[in-house]
Amino acid sequence: MGTENLTDIDQNHAVQIGERIYWVGYHLPDDKFQCHAYLIEHGNQSVLIDPGSNLTFEQTLKKTEEIIPFSKIRYFICQHQDPDITSSLKTIEKLVTRKDAVIVTHWRADALIKHYNLALPFWRVEDHDWTLDLGGRTLKFIFTPYLHFPGAYCTFDEKTGILFSSDIYGGFTDGFQLVAKDEGYFESLRPFHEHYMPSREILQSALTNIQTLPIEMIAPQHGSIIPKRLVNFMTENLMTLDCGMFSAASKDIDIQRFTRLNKILRDNTKTILLYRDFREIVDSLVQIMRKLLPSVLNLEFYATLKDKRILHFSPESRYHATVVKKTNGFKEYLNINRKNFERNYANPFIMTEVKDGKQALLIPLFSPESQTSNALAIIYLGSSIANANEVKQVITQMSQSLQAAVEREIIYYMLDQDRQKYYENSTRDILTGLFTRFYMKDIIERQLTIHDRDENATVSLIMFDIDRFKKVNDSFGHSAGDNVLRSVAKILLESSLKVDLQVRLGGEEFAIFTVGSSLKKLSNLAEKIRKQVSGLNFEGSMKGHKISISAGTAIRHKGETLEELLHRTNIALYEAKKTGR
Repeated sequence: MGTENLTDIDQNHAVQIGERIYWVGYHLPDDKFQCHAYLIEHGNQSVLIDPGSNLTFEQTLKKTEEIIPFSKIRYFICQHQDPDITSSLKTIEKLVTRKDAVIVTHWRADALIKHYNLALPFWRVEDHDWTLDLGGRTLKFIFTPYLHFPGAYCTFDEKTGILFSSDIYGGFTDGFQLVAKDEGYFESLRPFHEHYMPSREILQSALTNIQTLPIEMIAPQHGSIIPKRLVNFMTENLMTLDCGMFSAASKDIDIQRFTRLNKILRDNTKTILLYRDFREIVDSLVQIMRKLLPSVLNLEFYATLKDKRILHFSPESRYHATVVKKTNGFKEYLNINRKNFERNYANPFIMTEVKDGKQALLIPLFSPESQTSNALAIIYLGSSIANANEVKQVITQMSQSLQAAVEREIIYYMLDQDRQKYYENSTRDILTGLFTRFYMKDIIERQLTIHDRDENATVSLIMFDIDRFKKVNDSFGHSAGDNVLRSVAKILLESSLKVDLQVRLGGEEFAIFTVGSSLKKLSNLAEKIRKQVSGLNFEGSMKGHKISISAGTAIRHKGETLEELLHRTNIALYEAKKTGR
């Protein structure tokens, strides 16, 4: 029998959900924590699964006897020991007349159920290879420890493929809804599992075992029956839940509020994982915070680097890192020890008043390694917070994520700095600080393309060569030669404009590229540099020694390649050398 026939039912009577399987539970008015009992009718080997409490058993008994006499039931399966399953056992015991009736349970639950002082014997699942043969029908028991009880298990009917899942797949429901309608029902499962199950890892382990079964339907003790078409969806989403919410609950027992807070934290974690751009992260975090604190205006950060520089991330800079000297009075909260902070403040944040009468939450972000606040998050508010305890719980959980986000951005900033440094090293000659030939080729070829479209964007070139430079190296050593190269390069940089491109072509050869210069200006610049080089004075072994430099100039013709321009200028340079250097 499929769930499509279970849409319009009379909950005052037994409801058939499978072949010879019936729902015999009872809906307690105004109770979101519904508890279901199920009957497997199998002659005098019939089974009652999770019989229930004394609040519901009268109705369970009535519905059972609509199907079979109560005396036909031999097995009373108790999938864990909670009173909502077992407190009716004292009543059941008075009704049972057959001597072979047993309570089916796990030894860990048996150890507690026995305190009801029952005469009914226990049939332990672990002693019977986790299988119950009813004669023509086999029940298989699946161990699901700690969900929610150490000895908890589920029951699988191999004939129909129905899994009686106990607490797993349970949910909170508003009103009676025997069968889940669609994927939206997962939101009823979410709070139940988040607060009821101990951890994601334990839940995932049990769900992995359950996934191996050929399930046609899930009949939980709480909530609604889950039809086959929704089984995989519910299972896969349960796998993702963060469970064990009560571990952070302190004295608070408001499940709905806790679920809301957990969703805020879950959204926060998702934000950190999904987004790379820091501005997107912060924008998302602000939206998440506004679910708890509608008065949140914006968020900014300060962070200290190892070299003591301070970075500022603010909306005004679109959260790009900016090196600043001032922190608007917040510096005292940077680089403080976690123990000292916790000793002085009851909350993980400091509530303070800022300019324009606005409030701000200051959240020191502590490095896991140093346990000092190498960063500070500042949440600006339009008004004071109403529930400091609720904010405390969220911020306690969010601080680590905020710390991770800021640290990641600091790492990206430092990588950008290193990339810039490496880029400059790759584009500039290490000895002279002039641009390299490789960089020249990339930049100038783009400028040549511009010149081909605009005849006013002329490209001019001066090429220099230090005269008799080999003699300097041979006579005074390479260290002296390097000093000469640096001195000449300095003159080139100081004599030309910043928009010009000063290049070390190799060895003792240099070049200056200019844009829009006339031949006269080019010649004047070359002569100026020549004179300054000839006036250089050196110390040490080269004291009194003078050097000279030769130059060749050229203005590019439209359509001329870089190689052709270099070749033509080089001819002019060596003409200068031949005619007197």
